[in-house]
Amino acid sequence: MDNQRKQIRINKFVTVGYYQLRGFLRSSCHSRDVSITGIRLASFQRFEPKIVLKLQINLRDDFKPVEAVGEVVWLKDTKDRSFPYDIGLKFIKINADASKKIGDYIKEMIEKEGIRA
Repeated sequence: MDNQRKQIRINKFVTVGYYQLRGFLRSSCHSRDVSITGIRLASFQRFEPKIVLKLQINLRDDFKPVEAVGEVVWLKDTKDRSFPYDIGLKFIKINADASKKIGDYIKEMIEKEGIRA
């Protein structure tokens, strides 16, 4: 959505668990793309901008999920009946190790699998 991105963002499906910090909603969905500064989710639930979600990003099946807190910065309706919303989140809380794991994953996907932004 933002044409002025400064970080590499790859189009990659990863499973993401989430829950709303100010609520009891807990669910999962998948990403449409990911970078070290944010993630775009395909969701069946509508989250308006400014909502904060705790995220567990499963980059690989055999590793512990990367944890982050993200703030919804945009929402877009889609034509996908299973996931009718695309939600853009920026990471507002992510530790250096988690950020490095995402960066390493992006680099690996670009180098080994030829995935491009």
